[in-house]
Amino acid sequence: MDLSKLGKFIAECRKEKHFTQKELGDKIGVDSKVISKWENGSYAPDISFITKLSEVLEVTPEELLKGKRLLKNNLNKKYKIVLMIIVFVLLFVFGFTTYLYKITLNKKLYNYKYYNNIYNKDFEIDVEVINNKKETIIILYNNKYISDSYNTIEEPTVTNISVNVLYNDDIVCSETLTSNNREKISNLIDRVIKINCKGNYSIKDLSLDFVGMFDEEKVLESRMVLNDISLGDEIKPIYYKKSYIKSIGKWYYNFDINYYQYANKVVYVFDGYNLFDSFLDGYYDKIINPENNEIIKDITEIPSLSKSDKYSDEILRINEYFNLKHFDKEISYDDLNDLKIKLINKKLLVEMFNEAINSPLKKNPGKFFTDSYIKRSYYDSENGTWTITYINDYGFITNVLIRNGKSKIDLNKVERLIEEHQCFTCQEVIDEISSYYFDNNDEIISLLKSAEGNAKLS
Repeated sequence: MDLSKLGKFIAECRKEKHFTQKELGDKIGVDSKVISKWENGSYAPDISFITKLSEVLEVTPEELLKGKRLLKNNLNKKYKIVLMIIVFVLLFVFGFTTYLYKITLNKKLYNYKYYNNIYNKDFEIDVEVINNKKETIIILYNNKYISDSYNTIEEPTVTNISVNVLYNDDIVCSETLTSNNREKISNLIDRVIKINCKGNYSIKDLSLDFVGMFDEEKVLESRMVLNDISLGDEIKPIYYKKSYIKSIGKWYYNFDINYYQYANKVVYVFDGYNLFDSFLDGYYDKIINPENNEIIKDITEIPSLSKSDKYSDEILRINEYFNLKHFDKEISYDDLNDLKIKLINKKLLVEMFNEAINSPLKKNPGKFFTDSYIKRSYYDSENGTWTITYINDYGFITNVLIRNGKSKIDLNKVERLIEEHQCFTCQEVIDEISSYYFDNNDEIISLLKSAEGNAKLS
């Protein structure tokens, strides 16, 4: 046994454990001077201390007596180091993955509509909300103009738009978009808008205010309330309605009360439509042919009071009045004292509104396109142009009229079947047309297919 080698090995192992000679002696029951003599190689430990000394220094008795670590133990030490590295890497990967998961979990994707209170128009925009500990990020993109509830005014134009982020009705951050020229709202918000708000805000308490200005005039005012929904869900506007339609001669007067839950708004729309006349001068949007400056008439359009030179101002005034007053129960003639109109009968307005407000609330639309509108489809043939005109009342087809300028065919039963079965080309309707034995049955069927394609949900 090499005492010098043994002593150096004991000293090496003791120092690895950060023991003093006294601490090592206390652990195995000997004086520190004995430890010193072992390490100096003066003499070897008694056999009775070998096992205890090996346990304290975490070596084998064989390694202690030979004064060196054997290969197996060296490998074990390397394995421990490798294992520690692997554990560290796994912990890092787990922590980073958890961080990414939390970021993803707090990322909300929306397809949302916002409603312009001033001009009663709808816009659609994609919204992305990302929460982390220090900030809330609002990203807006894909802004689109959808519709005009009055069908009277083009999309409003602005020189600047402010998007304010509100938390419990307090503005926490904002972004303003400006233009040197007056632009349509959808054109101004045509890029990705990123708004950074300091602080972690609950999505369910957030809302966005859109304010658009042209000089000193406010032309856009809308509030979008965000909901705490699952990743990737779409916020679909909940839309209910009440309505009443009254026929007077060739004109159909319509009063709609639309309830938009997504904007917490009620929108009142009154108008009159002529379903019989394909062309009625002065009741169409004026579209000018640039080649000859003549007015282009679209046979698919429906003549309406809101598009006429004579009535459009009063229709707009009526709709603005009702949307300002927000009547929620029956009205009397006196309630319209402040409404300044001459052409539209106020008694007709009172009657139609009262019928509409007392009508059942329609919550479940039919299978056709859910916005209410009047539509005309047509089919050109050698026997003249066939037209089918119908009212789409919250997804249900009503008041169907089939006409042809040359052929005098009575299709009243076909019209009633379309309304009864809520279809244009179902077997009952086709069988009825086939029973007429007309040469132009195929033309009528082609017309109905066109109408069905126009009316169905895309």
